[in-house]
Amino acid sequence: MEKIKKEKYLRLVFGVILISLILGSSSYFFREIKKPEEKKEVNLKEQQLTNLRAGVYGFSWSPDGGKIVFVTHSDYDHHKKRSFDIWIMDNDGSNQKRLTGPEGDDSDPSWSPDGKTIVYVSNREGERIKRFGEGEEWDRKSNLWIMDSDGSNQKRLTKPEESAINSSFSSDGKKIVYVSLEDNAIDLCIMDSDGENQRRLIKDLRGKRNPSWSPDGNKIIFEATPLKLEHIGSVGHTLSYDLWIINSDRTNKKPLKKIEENERLFWWSTIKKSSWSPDGNKILFNLCNGPCQVWTMDSNGSNQKKLTESEANARDSSWSPDGKKIVFSLFKNNTNGMNIWSEGETNSDIWIMNSDGSNETQLTTDKMDDFNPSWSPDGKNIAFARGGEIWIITIK
Repeated sequence: MEKIKKEKYLRLVFGVILISLILGSSSYFFREIKKPEEKKEVNLKEQQLTNLRAGVYGFSWSPDGGKIVFVTHSDYDHHKKRSFDIWIMDNDGSNQKRLTGPEGDDSDPSWSPDGKTIVYVSNREGERIKRFGEGEEWDRKSNLWIMDSDGSNQKRLTKPEESAINSSFSSDGKKIVYVSLEDNAIDLCIMDSDGENQRRLIKDLRGKRNPSWSPDGNKIIFEATPLKLEHIGSVGHTLSYDLWIINSDRTNKKPLKKIEENERLFWWSTIKKSSWSPDGNKILFNLCNGPCQVWTMDSNGSNQKKLTESEANARDSSWSPDGKKIVFSLFKNNTNGMNIWSEGETNSDIWIMNSDGSNETQLTTDKMDDFNPSWSPDGKNIAFARGGEIWIITIK
């Protein structure tokens, strides 16, 4: 009986964390309010890279910029249960190749710094658990796996009984930081890139997500909820996350940016999309307390600065390879108030600006939503999502 209660508790925790990750990364949620002031527009060359009936669910450039790895449904049939698989293609959309499947769901691919391996999430061998919600369907826990960039030598890194997500390589490729859901806790963990020497970096009863190594490998930033897991389901602020930092040797854990309880405008007010500047001196993040805005700060938490002042949502921000510019999505809404999952009322485009917030420039003007932009390593192209497909825009 105690084991059943524990499994139900872990399923509830994992379900809430999964929802928070979706809300933290998806650009379809909480689309906002008023049309922003018109700014400079430019017309640049756009190219569609994929044309998949099943759509694309996340993508990532290889370190040399020659490849793009992405997630989609293979063997698409809307009448049947579909699994997520990882695919790869050249940076012009050619030579599309399936790397994983068909067993289980594979997602969240992350390149090693040398581009030789890819770590990803898969539930193909995870411990069986009752699916979240009612009914008699079963699922499996998600584990971390690694493979060569051509799909060979696939190997599970974490234990089948441990749910593991949100992985990130250290800059030298020797270690991986990740989030572990085990023993009624959500821990920040580190292991060697071959899966050896797994150890807890932070073990407490607070939700965590999106860990990221500093370029020098000495520090890790992550997002954490201020609430203990025992409050999940009974308190409205369970999807709120603050920004924290810790040394990779487990010392000096501290918050960098918090949304204080008396400052929270909504139960979903949160910080997300945190990332280091290429030189490690700055941290970029989106603060969503009302309309999302793009912020930066020094790596020690000082000189916090809001870069955007839009009444619409400015989000999905990321650095250019040289750290001099920032790309982001700007979500516009032509109706008053806040619409959630509204149909036909919102539109998002890709914008860039200097790293100090100056010279905002609109890159795309399509009627469909453009979001989740990502710079190519050479800084010449930006990949983004439009209509469930991957597009690129050439900016140099």
